Amino acid sequence: MTGTGYSSGKPFGPHSDIDFFIESDQLVSGLPTSDKIPGMVKPRVLMEKFPALKEWSKQWTETLGRDVAPAGFAKDAVPSGPQIR
Repeated sequence: MTGTGYSSGKPFGPHSDIDFFIESDQLVSGLPTSDKIPGMVKPRVLMEKFPALKEWSKQWTETLGRDVAPAGFAKDAVPSGPQIR
């Protein structure tokens, strides 16, 4: 966690979303990955393929009052720090 938004540089606060990374070969197998973050399956793709993740995201978004989104990575592919290029 960096404490600031990647593109805005603003400190995290009520406006910030929360991104969760799920590390699972089985979950991401055969799904397209992001052009910006190597090996990442975007939340939109995961939630289209797995409706339960979409419902989970919706419930936590409502509970926390900010967007909550799960992204997927293959085993050992989660970046060690911010990797948006």
